[in-house]
Parts: sequence; C-alpha cells; structure tokens
Amino acid sequence: DGLPDTLTLNTSGEIRGIPQEADSYDVLITVKNGSLSEDSRNFRLVIRGLGVEINSENFPDDNFRDYVTSFDVDGDNYLSEQELADVEAIDAANLEIKNLTGIEYFTELLELDCSGNILSSLDLSENTKLTTLNASRNKMPVLDLSKNSSLSTINLASQDINGLEITK
Repeated sequence: DGLPDTLTLNTSGEIRGIPQEADSYDVLITVKNGSLSEDSRNFRLVIRGLGVEINSENFPDDNFRDYVTSFDVDGDNYLSEQELADVEAIDAANLEIKNLTGIEYFTELLELDCSGNILSSLDLSENTKLTTLNASRNKMPVLDLSKNSSLSTINLASQDINGLEITK
C-alpha cells in the first residue's frame, strides 16, 4: 500500500520513497541534466486528501450543491478540510432545496438557516456544534435534534411537525 517504490514524473526525473506514515513520505528526487550530471535531494512529501468533491453523490440536491460551491475558495470543485472547517454559518434560505444531504460535512457549523425550502427531512446529527437553527417554512413532519445539545435558538414556525426530539 502507499506509493510505489518508483514513480516516473517525466523523462528527466523520478521520485523514490518508502512510506513512513499514511500521508507522509521520505523521498529522494533525482534530476538528470543530460547524460553527464545528476542532482539528488531528499524531501518530505506530504499528500493530503482532496477533501469532499462537490458532486451529485455528496450533494444530491442541485440547488444545495450550487450553494456550497461558494465555499470552494480555490475553485478545485472539492471542499478541503480547511474550507469545510471555515464554514460556521450557512444561509440557504428560500433556495428551493429539497435535500440537505452533504450538510454533515460542515462539522464546525454554528448557524444554519434553511427556511423557506422544500425539505421533508433534515439530518443534523453530525453538526453537533450547531447553536442556531432556522428551519421554518419547510415540510418536515419529524425532526430529531437529540445530537444537537448546543442549540440555543430554534425556529420551526409554519411546520406541521408531528414529532420533535430534543435532549439536553
């Protein structure tokens, strides 16, 4: 597992390394300048995950997927760990969102406004730091907020809620 012993980058160099950790490698880079000279240096190569791809698998709702692209600061169509961690508030009100799948990736989220959408369910079990929720004017008959013990403000106006679970 990990990197192979040798990766050929191009005709003038290669990377050799033995994995030391899951995402960190000691490598020797050798650059050949023509057929007479070569220069070698040792480096630490760190390979980080790309993060969460902004696609229909991770964010199935087209409108929510379009919204989360605003958090993709480097424009690579992935939300890196840092880009996700930087999001403390989401204002996705009145965007005709039917499904907020993907919200679970925003684990540092403190405030969520998803009011005025077409949500029939909402799973916030991974958003344990959430303090403020506005989910008014949706179509959710049941809402489980038992994992959201930090919530201090909840707006569920204009809902036909049959069941609400809140545990503190």
